[in-house]
Amino acid sequence: MNMKNNQRYQDSEKRMQDALMKLMENQELKDVKVMDICKEAHINRTTFYAHYEDIYDLMARVERLIRQDLYEEFQARGVGMWNVFHHDFLIHFLRHIEKNKNFYRICLRHRVKFPLEEGFEQLWETVVKPHCHQHGVTDEQAMLYYLTFYQAGFTSLLRKWVEDGCLETPEELCPILLDCLPQTEIL
Repeated sequence: MNMKNNQRYQDSEKRMQDALMKLMENQELKDVKVMDICKEAHINRTTFYAHYEDIYDLMARVERLIRQDLYEEFQARGVGMWNVFHHDFLIHFLRHIEKNKNFYRICLRHRVKFPLEEGFEQLWETVVKPHCHQHGVTDEQAMLYYLTFYQAGFTSLLRKWVEDGCLETPEELCPILLDCLPQTEIL
């Protein structure tokens, strides 16, 4: 029998993921203990370690599932990854964040390292490089400062939105976000 396809296995995994999100509402990831997850999810340590190596492995799994859900939503709606700063892409992205606002509130609260290593290609190619070239900046090390600036600003804007409970609709927030990006001329 394949354990990962077993309903009981999947139910335990979901309870642990939910427990992690609940515990992280009031504490940092580094402070969450396996014992806390087990108590909250009503499982034993053996069950935890049958699923995950440690708390960080559990968090990575939750992130992968949320990201996979986003990609599947884009595919189902026919929204391509061709330009992450296109209005249609951002609307779907913001709706996804709104739907998973507890997860993103937790993740964005803890994000302090920039530049982000994952998913920066579109920002680099469609915003940073054109903007830098337009202003005579050609040194890639200098361009990394621009990338860091835009990633931190984008992240802070999203953090404020989810911390405030997503008061604005994605349709209201999208133009604000787009207005924050530099307008670059096509060279």
